[in-house]
Amino acid sequence: MTVKFNNCRNRQHTQIYERDDAFFDLYTTGRHAPLARGLVKGTKCVVVSRFGATSVEIRVYEFMRESAMPNEQGTIVRVFHGSELLNQRVVLSKKEAAASDEYSIFFNSLGHFKQVSGFR
Repeated sequence: MTVKFNNCRNRQHTQIYERDDAFFDLYTTGRHAPLARGLVKGTKCVVVSRFGATSVEIRVYEFMRESAMPNEQGTIVRVFHGSELLNQRVVLSKKEAAASDEYSIFFNSLGHFKQVSGFR
């Protein structure tokens, strides 16, 4: 199983949570509350972030655990922790990523990076 996360806001999770293994976060209420529930250790997690004006960076993690932590505003959020699979880190142009079967879910019909952060 592979889970895909859209980090369109380029949140720096390792710095925010002061944990080298933090790679994504989701709110515990609202639209994000039901997303990415029940992940099991070892699940492959793909995180796509902006990389400059015309590219995206794709990082792949092996999910280890989830924790509840305060974000930079003090709101308790779900933080995902794991080990990055460095041999799978990729930078692609937005055009290449939008045209690919694997990453097209992160782009709208015009090839622009979707502005909705969260799980897919």
